[in-house]
Amino acid sequence: MKENIKEKAAYFFTCKKDGFSKEQEIEFNSWINENIEHKKAYENVQRIQQLFVSLSKDTKEKISQEVHQGIKRERIFRKTQFLKIAASILLVIVVSFFGMEYLNFGIKHSFATNKEIKNIVLPDGSTVILDAKTKVDIKYFENKREVNIISGKALFDVAKNPNKPFIVNANMIKVEVLGTNFEVKNEEDKISIDVVSGKVKVEENKDNKFEELAILTSGKRISFDKENNKIILKDIDIKNIASWKDGILFFQDYSLEKSINEFKKYKDINIFIDNNIKKYMISGSFKIDEFDKFLFALSKIYSLKIDRKDNYIYIYKKS
Repeated sequence: MKENIKEKAAYFFTCKKDGFSKEQEIEFNSWINENIEHKKAYENVQRIQQLFVSLSKDTKEKISQEVHQGIKRERIFRKTQFLKIAASILLVIVVSFFGMEYLNFGIKHSFATNKEIKNIVLPDGSTVILDAKTKVDIKYFENKREVNIISGKALFDVAKNPNKPFIVNANMIKVEVLGTNFEVKNEEDKISIDVVSGKVKVEENKDNKFEELAILTSGKRISFDKENNKIILKDIDIKNIASWKDGILFFQDYSLEKSINEFKKYKDINIFIDNNIKKYMISGSFKIDEFDKFLFALSKIYSLKIDRKDNYIYIYKKS
């Protein structure tokens, strides 16, 4: 039923874009006023169209391949109708391809992921990708866009709008942008901001007054240590930013305990780590779904003993 509504919304959107006939306009007005779900579906298609225009060439090509497969399944011979159906298929596939959730104006939306990665799109086409075990509040207003990261990681791709700043809050740290691609991590021990492209301004709340910490551009990171209030600026490889969205965990001087906890965000793992080895340092890239390979590499690097018993994994230093 929902798929039929989605397809109908896409069809009407395409017809309206090309110019309604009198009959189509009457049918559309009747359909959209019939049910609130019809109106929501149509508004979602409008946002998807806006998002599709801003996609990368590779992503558009991937979606187009699916569109062609959908078109092959249609048995339509009149050219004008064929083009409308083809465009409708495109919009429907974009919706299902991203599996995104849409936000309404002026309302606080709260999101909490468990072991999944979640995609969210704002009404202006800006996207937010949440890592597993992440909690955020998102508000979209006429004059600003605001995200509060309570815990976890999020990757942002912000649509440019000088009249509507995009603000991300993580505890006492505020990030403000006009249009860019960046990641914010609010973890137990630190807050960090990594910039893929564009420019962001980072500020700290001191006695209810925000003070500028840095202006970050592509390939820059700022980290704020929560325990000792230490701030670190450094250059980073943009290929490693938010690698979790592609199913890869990138560790750079992570403790063994922290590395294991990263895997546990995505998997049900019962594991015991000897206290003597919890602070062993780990660096490298590992696939989220290849935890056993990570353990194997770990045992070779540090000569560790790994035992499995009753659904538990035990990691010790070899005696």
